[in-house]
Amino acid sequence: MNNILEEYSFMKWVVTTFISIAVPLLIYFLGFEKSDIVYTVSDNIPMSTNTEKTSNIQQIEIKNVGNHLAKEIQIKIEGKINNSRVIKDSELDKLEIYNAPFELIYSELPPDGSFKLIVESSLNELNEDVITAKEIYHLRHLFYHSTPMFLPGVAKLFTNKELIHHISNEEEFFIKDQY
Repeated sequence: MNNILEEYSFMKWVVTTFISIAVPLLIYFLGFEKSDIVYTVSDNIPMSTNTEKTSNIQQIEIKNVGNHLAKEIQIKIEGKINNSRVIKDSELDKLEIYNAPFELIYSELPPDGSFKLIVESSLNELNEDVITAKEIYHLRHLFYHSTPMFLPGVAKLFTNKELIHHISNEEEFFIKDQY
């Protein structure tokens, strides 16, 4: 019984030590090279194509104000978009546009780089309630490609062992292998 409690205490110490070292390092390295996507929206320009329907034109400028290359910038607009046009930061940049709802994926944007999205819509005004702008590559890359090699081993350790808390007259802890 004492041996099991000592093993549990040692594992608890290892996990606590790992977390207390890993979290500050992770925060430190994530803050070093960082892309930061911001956008500004121009004033609404009403435009009538005929007497019945009125549409609006607005320009959205998306900029990387961080110090690192931003990849796969996603712009989503909730609402009906009649027409759109993109003024690229570089002619080599690639983009994909999807409709219903409107979504634009811009390949990459260097630090201080920007592109403009000109949108014709039947919405009264484009604002932060209907526009979402974010970098989708960074989080996916961080999770799948930047994981230190020892983390899968730590995860396997905790999935192969099961901590069972059994309550009877007194609390007892058991570690049971799942084979």
